[in-house]
Amino acid sequence: MTAQVVREREVRAHALLGFAFVGVPVVVSAYCLVVDALLVDRPLGGARAAYAGWVVAALGVLLWIVLRRRPGRWPVFARVVVVATTLALVISVLVSSVGAERSLPLVLAAVVPVPFIVVGVPALAARAARRLTMPLVPDMADSAYEWAIPVRGMRRVALTVGTTSLEVRKDASFLLELLDLDSSRATKYPLSAVSWVWDASISGTAPANLPRAIRGEIDEVSGPAVGLRVYGHDWVLPVESADAVVALLRRRIGLDEPGS
Repeated sequence: MTAQVVREREVRAHALLGFAFVGVPVVVSAYCLVVDALLVDRPLGGARAAYAGWVVAALGVLLWIVLRRRPGRWPVFARVVVVATTLALVISVLVSSVGAERSLPLVLAAVVPVPFIVVGVPALAARAARRLTMPLVPDMADSAYEWAIPVRGMRRVALTVGTTSLEVRKDASFLLELLDLDSSRATKYPLSAVSWVWDASISGTAPANLPRAIRGEIDEVSGPAVGLRVYGHDWVLPVESADAVVALLRRRIGLDEPGS
């Protein structure tokens, strides 16, 4: 895959993410203005109510800036946009309903978009992450992105390959993650600590060598895996497309360079 193709994937992924994080709140603001004009009989009278949607859009821009190089976090923080957008919709309806004779249609108008927001925003963010990261190719190692590779057989566990560090992380619940509380478990090392990476396999039993963050979490798993030697300790992690993961890791760490 050439750098141009990787760039095209990046553009498409960020277009989807931008619509999820910024476009949806803007659409909700426009929707609130239309509902207010049609049901309250004061054209553009709900402009102040729609400000809440623009605040959420600003939040979406901030999230995009902070998380733009961390596609593994996009689906997680999409829930922040869901909660904020839904609250903006409710606030807009409450403001518009003050003094309105037909409050029931306003309430119904507020309820209708909620399922689309709840389902659509995380789905768009997840699709954006997949568009950028799948399939894995070695050329992706040359980018500034942090790659989160799911570990098979476990929920919310990923091998995260940053530009300077490597981490095996089991995340906590979304609420604790959002509050940034120290409830996650992680094993993190600099890339310089990794002395070797190889294509491994597991046959039906839990691997004996696991990072301490997830030790004892995998019961039975079989199939392709990636092996890593970190500070002299060998890890074996079950992943999909292990050969591609190995190639990406070796290239980012620099193990394919002459003399490595």
